[in-house]
Order: sequence, then C-alpha cells, then structure tokens
Amino acid sequence: MAVVYLLSAAEFKARTPVHGNVDDKFIQQSILACQDMYVTEITGTDLYNKLIADVATLSGVYKTLLQDYLHKGMRYWIMSELCMDSTYRLTNVGAQEKFTSESGQVDKADLLSYSDRLAHKAQFFAEKTRLYLCANETSFPEYSTSGSTVDSVTPTKQVWKSSIYLGNGKDECCE
Repeated sequence: MAVVYLLSAAEFKARTPVHGNVDDKFIQQSILACQDMYVTEITGTDLYNKLIADVATLSGVYKTLLQDYLHKGMRYWIMSELCMDSTYRLTNVGAQEKFTSESGQVDKADLLSYSDRLAHKAQFFAEKTRLYLCANETSFPEYSTSGSTVDSVTPTKQVWKSSIYLGNGKDECCE
C-alpha cells in the first residue's frame, strides 16, 4: 500500500517556522503520525479514507476541509511532535540528545512547554474543523458513517479534553 501524505514536507516547511534544513524524513514521519493519531480522530475512518484516496484530485468542500481546516491543525501537531523527535535520536547505543557547537541547548521543561503550546493551538484548529464538519455534515456523508470493521474510528464530536467536569457533556452541534 502506498504512503499518502495529506500535507507535503515542502508545504509544511513553507508555512511554518521550521527551518528548511530539517530532514524531510523526520517531517514525513510526524505527518503520518499526525494523520493517524489526530486527523482520523476528527474525521472518522470513512472521511479520512476518502481524503487519502482522493488527495491529489480533491475539489469543492473536500478541498476546503483539507486546505482551510485540517492543514492548519496538522501544522501545529507536526511541530509539536517534531520538538521531541528532532531533539532525541535512538541509536545502537541508546537514546541520545542531539546538540551541536553552533546552537544552544534548550531546557527540557521549556521544550515541553513549547510542545504543549503548539498542541494547544492544534486543538483550537481541530475544534474549528469539527465545527465546520458539523455545520456542513450533509456535504460530507462519510462523516456520519464510521465504517464497519473493528478498527474503524468514529469521528470525535468533541475535541477539547479537560480533567475538570464542565457539565453534562452534551454537544448540540452534531447530536
């Protein structure tokens, strides 16, 4: 099965503060992780599979969904993932932290804080995407279905996660 990227490494670099010298293979790994971990959760299996199958020929609302909504959140999730992935490497002698004489080392707490800040921005855009999908649910019939296999993912109708009880959890948008 061919690997399909919803966002190219080149476009990611062009639209983020990530330096152009970051190896595409690290970015592509983070793009795939983002697609599997976050995009599928927002769109559900059926809509995700449609986007993957038609990514080169998307038009209309599907193109709008991808370019104006999903890409924005994906960029922040990918940067959040890259914070740690570009700092540490697994080698034959174990995990190592990358460092050069030409750059300063970032404190791990600062790095985690920055990564969390990026993830928070990604959640904001994920919520905007969810609201767009809910408002245009009839335009995306795949959003209402979730597949019939045991590994199918049902779209998450609420993106924000909180450990504080905020009421009965009813979301009137998509229910």
